[in-house]
Amino acid sequence: MKQLFVVAVVAAVAVAGHGALTIEVAPPAPSPAPGIVVPPPVRGGSTNEPAAPVKTEDVLKFKNADTLHGKLLSANPDDGVRWSREDAKGMINFTLANVSEVQFANVMTPRAGGPRAVARLTNGDSLSGEIVALTKDALKLQTWYAGELAVKRPMIASVEPGLGSVSVVYAGPTALAEWQQRAGNRGGWTFKKGALVAAGGSGGIAIGRDVKLPDMASIECDVAWMGYINFYMLFYAENFENYYNSDCYALQISSGTVYLQRCQRNSGMNNVDQHVNVESLQRKNKARIALKINKQKKTVALFIDGALIKQWTDRTDFTGRGTGIGFVTQGQPTRVSNVLVTEWDGKLDLDAGSDSKAAEEDLVRLVNGDKLSGQLDSVVGGQVRFATSYAKLEIPMERVAEIVLATKNAEKPRRHANDLRAFFSDGNRLTIALDKLSPETLNGNSECFGKATFQRGAFQRLQFNIYDEAKESEEDDDWGDTPMPAGGRRIIRGALGGGIMIDGAINVLQE
Repeated sequence: MKQLFVVAVVAAVAVAGHGALTIEVAPPAPSPAPGIVVPPPVRGGSTNEPAAPVKTEDVLKFKNADTLHGKLLSANPDDGVRWSREDAKGMINFTLANVSEVQFANVMTPRAGGPRAVARLTNGDSLSGEIVALTKDALKLQTWYAGELAVKRPMIASVEPGLGSVSVVYAGPTALAEWQQRAGNRGGWTFKKGALVAAGGSGGIAIGRDVKLPDMASIECDVAWMGYINFYMLFYAENFENYYNSDCYALQISSGTVYLQRCQRNSGMNNVDQHVNVESLQRKNKARIALKINKQKKTVALFIDGALIKQWTDRTDFTGRGTGIGFVTQGQPTRVSNVLVTEWDGKLDLDAGSDSKAAEEDLVRLVNGDKLSGQLDSVVGGQVRFATSYAKLEIPMERVAEIVLATKNAEKPRRHANDLRAFFSDGNRLTIALDKLSPETLNGNSECFGKATFQRGAFQRLQFNIYDEAKESEEDDDWGDTPMPAGGRRIIRGALGGGIMIDGAINVLQE
């Protein structure tokens, strides 16, 4: 129905200077053969060439959740988005106010093997590149996607100099067809507004994808839930429908308790070491979940919202036989988005910024785990010049794992009406005020580094209207139109006990 609505809207659009617009709708395609077609994953390449595309068309998403396939021609604040389709005679214009996101079919990947640092900014953005210098005024970062960027020092939260080149294994989701679930599974997982969404009311609903997990892997995702969380994350999985009787691992989060479980054929599921209690999960309804896995050492480290929670070591043989990841909901409405799977360099990103001196002093964390607090002078010629209370030091860059800058001098960039959020192919992201966008370049401005021109191919997707309060509220709390489970009535208490959902309607409780 939504697709027909979009075609009807597009057919009514008049394009200035191009006369009337005619759209020829191709006859419906034949029904696909039974079964599930799972496209292969996209892995990082060795050159700055477009990766083999899973998709052949860009995808335009609107604020009302309608979608339109085709090709981006251009975008700017004055003219909006200019779009083309094979079945449309002429280009199509849309105002930016109605656009939510653009997903690109062809994406470039960074060169592997070169020096690589990541600068994390005070607004949550992150940029990768090679450190040229860090002075009292700015970080000069040489990038493959925008040349040299000079990021103002007060806008920098931290710098990680020695990450190496990380290969992105999978970033999404972008469509339900990328994922595998039981055929005809009513009340199962659906795709909505860039997320995998599971209805509540029935347990054990699994969805998965073979991403060809490497032996050292990082798996991250945003998880939101209604009521209390009861959720599994599967990894090194080979069978998503009967995961509890196959060889894989499962991270189980049940309310405020987290378990790592070993799944084995004919043996069921057994805990690895001790569980851990995370009471904060009982007071929230969303979290960023990250796993860092070393298959050879048989270790699994769990991060929640950036903080290390626990590292498990499996003292038996490594169980995982597959290379897939999956998600399972156990009765509660659940949403999974911003999934990122990358190769991992084996370094744990410990919370160095939690030191009590973080507001007043800079901090350097060395690769051996040592920490130094004091004043960062500069980074020049591969040497970190750092003054402590007892000495002035010059530390070779290769010995530094992370530099955390004091928060007392930190600044955040102001919001602008034309800001968009751009997601890089390497998992980083950028907020920038749009000047103009073409299939080749993205031109914009940021208070962090000024005007810049980016290679468009460096980005997987762009989000527009990112400060739309109605949109932000909807993404946080939009459970009203979550698909109902098959044949069931759903009664679920809200996260703070303030309301219930009965058959899809939210009802406020008076305490």
